[in-house]
Order: sequence, then C-alpha cells, then structure tokens
Amino acid sequence: MSDLFISYSRKDGDFARRLYDAFEASGKDVWADWEDIAPTADWMATIYEAIEDADAFVFVLSPESVGSEVCGRELAHASGLNKRIVPILARPVDPKLVPEPAARHQWISFESERSFDDAFAELAEALATDLEWTSAHTHWLGRARDWDDAGRDRSLLLRGTDLRSAEQWLSQQRPDRQPEPTALQSEYVYESRRSTGRRQRALFAGVAVALVISIGAAVLAVIQRNEAESQKRAAQSQALAASATGLVDTDPALSVRLAAEGVRLSDVPAALTALRQALSGLQSLAVLRGHSEAVSGVSFSPDGKEIATASYDRSVRIWDAASGAPLAVLRGHTDALNSVDFSPDGKQVATASDDQTARIWDVATGDQLAVIRQASDVIDVDFSPDGERIATASDDQTARIWDAATGDQLAVARGHHNSVYAVAFSPDGRKIATGSVDHTARIWDAASGDQLVVLHGHTRPIYGVAFNRDGRRVATSSSDFTARVWNSTTGDQLAVARGHTETVNSVAFSPDGRRIATASSDESARIWDARTGDQLTEFSGHTGVVAAVTFSPDGGRIATGALDHTARIWDAGSGDQLTVLRVPTGYVYDVAYSPDGTRIATADGDETARIWDATTGDQLAVLRGHSDQVYGVAFSPDGTRIATASADKTARIWDVGSGNQLAVLRGHKDQVFGVAFSPDGERVATAAFDETARIWDATSGEQLVVFRGHTHVVYRVAFSPDGERVATGSSDETARIWDATNGEQLIVLRGHTGLVNGLDFSPDGERIATASGDETARIWDATNGEQLSVLRGHTDSVYGVAFSPDGQRIATSSTDQTARIWDATNGEQLSVLRGHTNYVYGVAFSPDGEQIATASGDETARIWACRFACASRSELLEAADARAGVLTDQERREVLSD
Repeated sequence: MSDLFISYSRKDGDFARRLYDAFEASGKDVWADWEDIAPTADWMATIYEAIEDADAFVFVLSPESVGSEVCGRELAHASGLNKRIVPILARPVDPKLVPEPAARHQWISFESERSFDDAFAELAEALATDLEWTSAHTHWLGRARDWDDAGRDRSLLLRGTDLRSAEQWLSQQRPDRQPEPTALQSEYVYESRRSTGRRQRALFAGVAVALVISIGAAVLAVIQRNEAESQKRAAQSQALAASATGLVDTDPALSVRLAAEGVRLSDVPAALTALRQALSGLQSLAVLRGHSEAVSGVSFSPDGKEIATASYDRSVRIWDAASGAPLAVLRGHTDALNSVDFSPDGKQVATASDDQTARIWDVATGDQLAVIRQASDVIDVDFSPDGERIATASDDQTARIWDAATGDQLAVARGHHNSVYAVAFSPDGRKIATGSVDHTARIWDAASGDQLVVLHGHTRPIYGVAFNRDGRRVATSSSDFTARVWNSTTGDQLAVARGHTETVNSVAFSPDGRRIATASSDESARIWDARTGDQLTEFSGHTGVVAAVTFSPDGGRIATGALDHTARIWDAGSGDQLTVLRVPTGYVYDVAYSPDGTRIATADGDETARIWDATTGDQLAVLRGHSDQVYGVAFSPDGTRIATASADKTARIWDVGSGNQLAVLRGHKDQVFGVAFSPDGERVATAAFDETARIWDATSGEQLVVFRGHTHVVYRVAFSPDGERVATGSSDETARIWDATNGEQLIVLRGHTGLVNGLDFSPDGERIATASGDETARIWDATNGEQLSVLRGHTDSVYGVAFSPDGQRIATSSTDQTARIWDATNGEQLSVLRGHTNYVYGVAFSPDGEQIATASGDETARIWACRFACASRSELLEAADARAGVLTDQERREVLSD
C-alpha cells in the first residue's frame, strides 16, 4: 500500500517529479507511473491496482490532464472507489472542462505567483487531515475487494476484533467526512456481521445450560449481544444508505424506502444524508396505490382537494389530494378507461372508455348520471368551463360536443384524417382544440363544429392538447418526443419543448400559463417554460409509461398517472436546485429576498446589482451607477427600495420599481462591504474596510452614527429585529454588538480564530450567528455574549450565515463551494447543498422559509428547495412513507434477512 497516487499529464512530468520528490522527502510512500507507454489492458490493471492501494489520489490539473483520456480513466476509477481526491492546480485551466470528480473538490494552487514550498505545505496539511480515517478506508476497501474478487468466499469475511473495528469505522461516518465508504465496503461489513450472527446463534444453542448456571455470565452475554446488535444495525444502516445512494437515479422510490429503513435501524449520519438525497430525487408528494392496471387519466378537483384517476382496470377512483387516501371507487365501464375530468363545480366527473361510451358520475354518491354512447372507442373527455357540455375525442376521427345533463349530441367536429386522441375546451367555452394521429392539432368552433385553424409542425401523432388560461395559446404533445406551444388564432408555433426521449403522451398548462407540464413514455414528467420551451424540472419515480399529467388549481402541484398502476402527486417546483440566476460577467457576492419572496436581488462583480423574479429566474432590472464591484445588497422592509455596498467606497439606495438611484451614502474611506436596512426602513447600516460601521438616514443619505472599535476591516453589519442594536463582524476575529442610537459598544464576541465574514440575528433577537474564516459558524447569546454552539463541517472559510424565519435552522455558505443547513438548536448539520463550481459567498432564506438562495463566484446565484434539506429525522421519515411507502416483505427479506 502507498500513501498516495499521483495522476498527471506527461507534459507536467517535471512538476510531477518535483512533487514526488517532495513527498518522499517528507516520509510519504508515493506511487507515480513514470513509464511513457500505451495504455494496454495489463498496464491499466497495474495503474488501477495502485490507485486501489493508495490512501489518497492527487490529480495534477493542467490543460493537458483535464483533456487526457488516461488521466480521466484514472480519476474515474479513484472516484468510483470513493478515494480521497486532492486536485492541485499546476497550470491554469478552464473550470468548465475539469471532470466532475475533481471539480467538486477544493483545488490547491501551485501556480507561479505562489512559492512551491508554501503550496506544498498546504497540500501536506490537507492530506494529513483525518489521516486515520483515510488509511482505514484503504484497508477495508482492500479486504472487501479481496472478498469480492474471490467470489465472496465466506472464509474471507471479517470476524472478532476485525469486524468490530470495521463496524466502528463505518459508524463514525459523517456527511462532511471524506472519503465516503463505498457500497462494497458497507456490504462486506454487513455480510460479515450476518455470518457472525449465524455462528453465534449456533454457539449459544450449544452452551445454553452453562449460561443459565451463571447469572453473571448471562448478564455479560446480554450486554455483549446488545453491543453486537447495535453494531450490526449500524452496519446494516450504512449498507442501506450506500445502496439507496446508488439507486437514486435508477429507482428513486426504492432508494427512498432503503434509506428510510436505514434511518430507522440506526442513527448513522450517512443514512439521513441518503434519505435527504433520495427524497429530493423522488420529488413526489404521495403515491396513489390501488388500481390493478395502468392509470391512464388524472384530474384535480377545482378546489385542489381531491384527485380522480382513470384506469385500464375499468374503474375510476377518487383520492384525497393531501394525504393520498382513497375516498371512492366508481365502477360501471366494461372496458379500459382512457381519460377523466372533474366538472367545474367539482361535483361530477366525466370519463372516456374503450367500451365506446363516455359517462358522467356523481362524485359524492358514486352514482352514474349519464351514459353517452358512440360507435368507436372514446379516448378523451373534457367539461366545458360552465359545466353544461362535455367534449369527447374518438377513434372515429371526430370530436363531439354533448349536453352534460341529457347526453344529447350538440355538434360534431369533422376534418381529421385519423383517430382523435385529445380534446380540450378553451377557457371561454367557445372553441375546442383537438390532437390527432394525422400529425395535426386543430381549433374548432364549439357551437357549430366548424374548423378554424390547423396547427402544422409535429411529425408524428399528437396525443395531448391544452389551452392556456386566456385561450390565446394551445400546447400539444406528440410521439415525435416534443411538446409545442402555438398561437391559437394564427396557428403560429411559439415554442418547442425538447428533452423527452420517447412519446409525450399528455400536456397541461399551469394556471398562470407560464409553464407546461408533460407526461412521457420515457417514464418521466417534466415542467417547461411555456414561452421559451426551456426545461425547468424533471420528475422521476414512475416505473412505467407516464400517460397523463395535470396541474393543481393553484399550480403548486402536478398529478401524473402511469402504466406502473400508480398515480403520483408532485411538488411542481421541487428539486434540490430550483432556479439558476446567471450573471453575464463577474462574481455574485451577495443575495437577498424581497419581503414578499417574489424577487431576489444580487450584488455582482460587474459593478451592478440585479433584481430577479424568484420563481422564473427572469432578470427584472439592472442597477447601474457604482464604479467598482458591488459586495452587498439588501431590500427595505417594504420591498420598495434596495441598498447596495460597493468597492467604490459608497453605498447607494435604489427604487426597486424604476431602478432609479435615490441616494448615495458617502463618507467611508475605503471599500464598503456590508449593508442592511433597519426594521422600520428609515436607516441603513454599512460596514467598510476603513475599520468602521456607520448608520445613515435612508431618505437623505445623512450620516447618523459611526461605530469605532474594531481593529481591522469590518465585513458585515446587521440590525437586531427591534432596530435598537447593530452587530458587526470583522477580520480582527471578533463580532461586536452596539447601541444603534449612540454607537456605544455593548458586547464583544470572542472565540473565532479567523476573520468574521457574516452574521445574522435570530428572528427574536435573542441569538446571533456568525461565520468565519476559521471554517466554523457559531451561535451566541445576543444578550450576554455567551457562545452556545459551534457549527463544524465546512472545509474552508465560511462567508455567509442566515437564520430561517422561524429561527429553527441556519444556512451557511463557504469557499468550499457548498452551502449547508444546520439545526439552530443543537448545531447538528442537516444537509449539504452542492452544485456551485466556485466560492459561495452569500446565503439567504426566503421569507416563508421554503427556499434558500446562494450567491457564488461561478457567476450564478441559485435557488434551492428547503423542504428536505431542512427537515428533521421524523419529518424525513414521514415524507418517505407518504411518497414511497415502506419496504415490502420481499424487499425486506432481500436486504435484511440473516
């Protein structure tokens, strides 16, 4: 075994040799391939073996190495083994070209402006961190691979002290500890414990009499068994977590069930991490189980409280949309159902069936109210907005309109040249849209059946059609793998949604008309921007063709029906990362939500601040006027103004509506880094490199108070919720609390060993959180300065910190390229938000606490869902049960049997 493996491009041979020599001089056992030969199978096998035997994998970054096939294969192999990967920058590279396993780690720079010795010292320190854990990872990986390579020979399983040591190692895993155990390691330890359990049971059976004789021995045995059982459960939990993580992309529902079982078995941190990840990947709010065949149609009631599903099993089912509980089953059709629709008052549902009928039902009683008979299969059905008519689409190449009370036929739309698969009324009830196997969609007069417009563009059959809320646009879905949006009057194509890999079976507009949802045979549903066709969200979880999709009346959820016999309810905006706000040039240093949560402001490195729509990510305004980078941004409490802080030594106040500059705050003698409005909006506080913080009149720009006392740069400033105090954070390694009226220093918070970059008062003003370059955030009593908690987990400077609106959670951002969520009560790390490719400078909760925004040096701000990232253990388990159910008996036997 070796301490580390060096992966490098041949063009960096001299640098790699120097690195190798420096490591050897420090007493490290290093492996590097100095042979310039073709990558034959035998040669690569030797390389892979060396990687497997090394504790750490050092990847030399340069333009040649990131483009090298061999280096890429080496990196992928190390990543697959969960090796500790340490990228070092030998020469500048485009970050976008760096392979993901290296890009997600913090780089150590050896570029020319820095001495080799200084950089090497940082590298050596990084490699020395958690060295015992890393060495154990290599050791247990080697044992596990030997077992696996030998066909899982039982004689190679762990026993006795080895087994206890391996289980103890697994139980020490934390979300921030790298490298993570591999699935093979977890499985190896788990199988070893199972095997030991069988041997112990046989042994106990043979000595039962002797154990009864000695009470002391019996007590000892109980203790030992309890300890063994605890270790066994921890190993099982770790193994389940590893398996769940591996199934997130391929079987999200099973991934959730496995992770939840792991959480129930033991408090292994990796299981909770896996469950958060699995739930984020699943995204469904409830799974509606009960149909025995494919679910072909789905409809929300107008109040969003119920869902109706239609199935090939000839039944209609009504469900509670909040809990997923079944409410009623409607039976009467004699063949498969294709579609279902609620009436506008929610009292009835209409269904379409291959038994050549459409039927209308009373939701409350389940009584059949009307039967509409045709000469061909009825494929789709839709109520008119007033509920007095229904439209049907049929295999006979027509759409028909019927009186919903009497079942009398009112009009026939003729003109398609093949089966009509979809029909929908316009919002005013005057038109219907149809989609056909003849590759066209058509618009018709709903009273006369006259054809108004033909929509040409799809290259294969059209299976779904929907109007937006004003009737001016129509969306269609097709087996050409696309959905399209059209002008319903002119027939012009406005947008194409591309991304599905199989037939798009259904399409629906959101109530506000800004999004469309699609259901596809590729087993996914997706949400798209209705104007551009850009994909916003993908929902994976069904294990069969997704046949139907619809939005809830408030647009917050979608329901889907699929051939896996289930319907599912999903959060229409869920997903770990909801929106990416892309700044054309420059870093994004700070981010803030408007008080109503509808907008986001960013402080940007291109000398501007920007205002964005928090839902769509659209840029609403650019605030120009600063002559240097903008470091800080804050909304006024009423949301009408924005304050910005800049390296040009000024802070400025802007009108949100017009983007006009209202005031310039001049007085600081150096760069202004932080800015905050008082709770009443009448004052603005600023923090600057001139070692002061200041308060200004937010209307006139007059300077009111100067806070002096810090001995170095003041980075951040915040008002207490009552506006009577101001807190500041400085590179003098302290945070301080001041009287906001007279500038008197009240408390000095000492404990950080690095500069204090960020701070935030709790909503009740009783606590204050600080973020520091010492890689920690801390929580303090804001009345007496007592330190309450230290939040450890980040691997580099912590820049931003924010309390959630309820004060129960804290979010932090760091130069380790992550944001993290913590329990504000006990300091427990709950989750890690990964995705940024550069330093994360700023972080903020939305006013409702359901989202988190981050600002980064990768030229983006990002919005994340807080639902699972911020959830407690009990909340996660409750969500898992609702969304994916529990392990079936068969699954339980397969993964947990002795």
